[in-house]
Amino acid sequence: MSKIIKAEWIRQEDKLRQLFVEKTEKKEDIDSKEPEILKLKEEAEKEAALIIEQARKEAEKLLSQSEAEIQEMMETGYNEGYKQGVEEGYRAGMEQILNEMGKLIQNLQKEIERTQMIMESKVQGLSSRLIRLSIQIAERIIRRQVELNPEIIIEQVESILKDMMRVKSLVIRVNPSQFEIVKGAQDRFLALTHGIDEIEFVIDHSLKPGDCIIETDSGGVDASIETQLEMITSLLLEGSGDEDA
Repeated sequence: MSKIIKAEWIRQEDKLRQLFVEKTEKKEDIDSKEPEILKLKEEAEKEAALIIEQARKEAEKLLSQSEAEIQEMMETGYNEGYKQGVEEGYRAGMEQILNEMGKLIQNLQKEIERTQMIMESKVQGLSSRLIRLSIQIAERIIRRQVELNPEIIIEQVESILKDMMRVKSLVIRVNPSQFEIVKGAQDRFLALTHGIDEIEFVIDHSLKPGDCIIETDSGGVDASIETQLEMITSLLLEGSGDEDA
């Protein structure tokens, strides 16, 4: 920028010097040219000022462009480095996420299997409880029917005697409340047996109404309601796969 200004000043000075030499011999000519010299000098100063201003603006422009370029270069470098870092971080992060998801899926699968086993166990347990509850309800209903119709025990004894082979002795144990009822049906019982002329009836306080135990020379049969229901319960539980319930 200083070289441009200096060169311009040299050109103006050459003009002045040339003008001065040409008019040295005639002072009156120099005096007549003085306004022109002053004008040239003034023009030169204005032009120099303009050049200086243009140079200043150019310098500011260059400086601004340089700063912008430097900033751009820095941002580009940063972005490239950041992008590279992000890409590497993304790949590493995705790999870690996939690994974690794999572990999570395995854990979920194990939890599902464990839950299925628990549910199967609970369903099985629920099934056994429902069976037992049903039996309990059935027992209450049967007990109620016995109370309303005590002679039901006669049919119960007859159903057992029909399945018996020849026996030599027969003992029927019942609750005290039903002793007279079964004893009064002796003829009906004898009609179902062979080789027996008399049946022994025994009061058993351990038995509930509707229960009876039939004893023969070859063995005994527990025909109590509770025992029969327990047998039914065992069969149902075995069918449900819960034999130990």
